[in-house]
Amino acid sequence: MSIGKLFATGLFAVIAATAAPITYTFSINTFGTLGSTPFNGLVTFTITTDTTLIMNSGGSQINSSIPPANVVITTPAGTVTLTGGTILAKTASSISFVAFPSTLGVVNSSLSSYDLATATGPVTGTLAIGAPVIQTSVGNLTLSGGGFLTFAAALGIVPPPPPAPVPLPPSVVLTLIGLAALSLYVWSGRKSLAG
Repeated sequence: MSIGKLFATGLFAVIAATAAPITYTFSINTFGTLGSTPFNGLVTFTITTDTTLIMNSGGSQINSSIPPANVVITTPAGTVTLTGGTILAKTASSISFVAFPSTLGVVNSSLSSYDLATATGPVTGTLAIGAPVIQTSVGNLTLSGGGFLTFAAALGIVPPPPPAPVPLPPSVVLTLIGLAALSLYVWSGRKSLAG
């Protein structure tokens, strides 16, 4: 094996060993509309992705290519998913959730050393919002107020699916049928000897 192939294999093994699911949460008490339904209360954006998608880009860190279905938005008017592209961007002291063309961010100096790959928070900071209309599965989500946004990140292991029920092995069924047939044969043989 060449040194290049050996290095590439080792690099992929290290990357695979360090991959971890992570969930980012943004929460804000606000008012607005979801589709045509007005609401007033807590709105939570839950973003589930993987740490292997984190990359550095021009002094910022970005968790890119987050599928819209991995972003769940819970509002007093209902729970929805996104319909457009999404990234998570971290700059000097802010973390922004970008659902094109909208941006929702939290600004707090304690985020300056955060790397998007570890658990943190909750951290509350000043709300930074741009184009407050977010396209969702049931229409536009419009945020109309709020001054503080809370951000948290939690590393998580995706739980395995529940085990499938254990079927009865065919050999047990066949054995029971054989024992029943043998019992019937013995019983019928005794009956003919007695009669």
